[in-house]
Amino acid sequence: MSTPEQLLDDNFNRHIQALAAQTAGMDVWTNDGITVVNAQLPSDTFNIVHFQNTSQASFDTLKTVVAYTKESGLPFCFWLSETTATETTRRHLQELGAFCVGSDPGMILALDAYRPIGDSNHTAIRVVKTQDELAEFASIIARNWTPPDQQVEIYYQRVAPALLNSPQNVFLVYDWEGQPASVLELFPSDSKTVGIYSLATLRAFRGKGIGTALMRHALNYAKQAGYKTALLQSSEDGFRIYQKFGFRAVTTYHEYRLA
Repeated sequence: MSTPEQLLDDNFNRHIQALAAQTAGMDVWTNDGITVVNAQLPSDTFNIVHFQNTSQASFDTLKTVVAYTKESGLPFCFWLSETTATETTRRHLQELGAFCVGSDPGMILALDAYRPIGDSNHTAIRVVKTQDELAEFASIIARNWTPPDQQVEIYYQRVAPALLNSPQNVFLVYDWEGQPASVLELFPSDSKTVGIYSLATLRAFRGKGIGTALMRHALNYAKQAGYKTALLQSSEDGFRIYQKFGFRAVTTYHEYRLA
């Protein structure tokens, strides 16, 4: 039986490569328990190196992976859970020129214990079904940077065929007075486990309970769909909000970048 950290790690690993593996021009490969996703964009939001929980990569493997990212000329993020962020691996990464730039709690929620709550605001939430709706979703994600990150919109344009033809992925948009204001993604590992990604609300619409309503709707949907466990990585700002929904931290993910 998988531990909570293993459930998180498996969902994260599947998520980072699912769309890239189906999109021409993007590369996905694995070496000694390390998954490398190259979206061929100048953005480490989508170019990711993930050390899987089963990884016991040697220094030579790390050298190969780091060399690949450097030769690509593109920025990459390296993600490690508590299990893989051993003292030896951290030292090897530092020796190869990588440094830790942040840490995020990995959290889980047992949906059997979650009680769905209705909300009149849920009528303002819709599922992305068309390319135009996906463009609205991408625009909200992009505008969480200042200036907006155009690479986010380019990425979703490129993966649109795979994304819109995938019945398992659920992308939600919350409209406030007719304007797209907040988004969220649900990504299942299997019939029992679902990950929550990309919860974002435009600055102009924050403080109105929109993000909370969208999260509640997503959890209601997940429970009604029969999922048993919901997973996410939390930012520092979102940690207490997720705790109120019943999420608990089970690991920490460490983010590394090359100097």
